[in-house]
Order: sequence, then C-alpha cells, then structure tokens
Amino acid sequence: EPVWPLAPDDPAVVTFFSYKGGLGRTTALVSFALQRAALGDRVVILDLDLEAPGLDLLERWCEPTPRYGIVDYLLEAGVLPEQPDLVDYHRTVAHPDLVGQGSIAVFPASVQDEEYLGKVARIDLEWELAREAGFQHPLERLLHQIRAELHPDWILIDSRTGFSEVAGLLLSGLAHLHVLFGVHARQSWSGLDRVIRKLGEERLHRGLVQSEVVMVQAMVQSQASARTFCGQAESLFFERYYEVHGSEEDETEDEGLDLLDAEGDDAPHKPIAIAYMPSFAQEVELTDSVQRRALLGGSYAELANRLARRAGREESHGEA
Repeated sequence: EPVWPLAPDDPAVVTFFSYKGGLGRTTALVSFALQRAALGDRVVILDLDLEAPGLDLLERWCEPTPRYGIVDYLLEAGVLPEQPDLVDYHRTVAHPDLVGQGSIAVFPASVQDEEYLGKVARIDLEWELAREAGFQHPLERLLHQIRAELHPDWILIDSRTGFSEVAGLLLSGLAHLHVLFGVHARQSWSGLDRVIRKLGEERLHRGLVQSEVVMVQAMVQSQASARTFCGQAESLFFERYYEVHGSEEDETEDEGLDLLDAEGDDAPHKPIAIAYMPSFAQEVELTDSVQRRALLGGSYAELANRLARRAGREESHGEA
C-alpha cells in the first residue's frame, strides 16, 4: 500500500522509472519539480538511482553541500534507533529563477568519494539486518521523516534504471503515482510488461487495487512512432492492468479499475509523448532561458498537469 493515504495536506510520492537508461527520465522529473516550485509548492527530490546518480543538472545550484546522502541515511537508519538529522543529507536549490515562490530540496545519492561503491554494496545486507531487528524499512523511515520535518507538497523519487532491489521496492505500491518511461523497442516493452503486470495484474490477484500509473513515450521522433506506441500500450494495459468483470456480482465486489476507467483522457494506458530534443542530448542548462522554456512547456507541461490532476492538485499552464 502507499506509504500514507493521499490527501490534500499530505505530500504525493511520485516514482519516475525507466527500464532502459537515456530516456530523459531525470530531465522530466526536474521539469516537474521546477513547474511545481513555480506554483509555490515545496518539492523534495530523492536520487535513488544509486548506481548512476543523475541530478547534477540541479545539484549545481544547491547549497550548502551536505555531508552525506541517501546511501548514508539508509545504512544508518537501518541500525540506529534514533532519527538521523536530515540537515546532513540534503541541500536546497538556491537559484531564484529555478524555485520561484516555492522550494526544492535535493537528497543526493551520496558524496561521490572512494568509499561510495562500498557503501552501495552494503545496502542489501543492512536492510536485511534492519528487518531482522524489527526496524521500519529505512526508506519508509526516510519518507515519514521528510513528511514530518520538511512538510513538502511533493516527494519525487528518481528510481534506478532496470530491475534492482531499490526499483523493486519503489514499484511495490509504496508511491502514490508511478511515471513509467519507454520507447518503441522490444527490450523496452519486455521491461514495461513486467512492471505493468506487477502494478496491475499481480495486485489484483492479491486482492489489492492497481497502483496509479502515468505512461510516457520518450524520445519521440515521428507521429507514426507515437501512434504505434499508443497502440502497443493500449494492448499491454488491457491485458496486464485493467480488470475485466465477468458479472454484475464481480463488478460490485471489486474496487479495482475496470474497463470504464480506460475511457478518460488521463487513462493509465494513454501515454504522453515527449519529443526527442537534440539540445538536451548533451547537457541541460537550467539557467539558459531557451532550454528552460523548452523544459517547462509543451509535453513537459502536459505531463506535469496530468500528474497534478491524478494527485488532485492544482495544474500549471507551463511556459509558452
């Protein structure tokens, strides 16, 4: 189940996931954070792509430099009964053009020093020790501490690419919304099939409601590609996600999404297409007015508005 019930006064937890790398997942996450901060929201970002941290485009505008990061928190919270001090693990975006009237706090993976790889290698063992000791899962502990101490409107999680211990946890229903990135390629669809089945079909078989999903087609270069991707996504969701009721009795007893939920414009299987942008291929410079305008408008604004609607929040109109 989600880490807490989604309510207007509680932060919405959103996981951004892609089975393959290089699809602009982190860029889309940062775009959403900027759009929500411009509306006055308090946004917290967690870099849980531990093997390949990728929030450099935002971290360079942060201060002060934290002493530690998420990896250190996860290791310490798993074995210590007292709450770690969050000040040591995050930094705040200080550039006024990027945060508007809101705020953005970034929890980096960790300081990239000679000890980092060893710390990452210990995480699975430390989590198992925490479970045996009866402690709350360290990631859940971190989320609850952020909620209680920082009072954000959004907690955005940049997940590890592919399948891993961290990705499995983030796709277990912990988050309120799951933003899935894919391209029209066999390997991408193979990964998406397993993820959508986990968030939909497998939860239904256990008597749970499907997890909330927003689909994104990344790196789109033609309308024909977008149409093909839409058709494939529809087939996959109807097979792996939606509930098909066999009788009126089933319809009254099951609270999952049925085929009627597939008709709306924001239906989970209807992807938002984000075009390939050559200017973003090398490096995104957030203080460049042209790049920032591209990052806050078009499909990025469409994605932000859909996430806001799905979370029951105010929409942003983006930049022209």
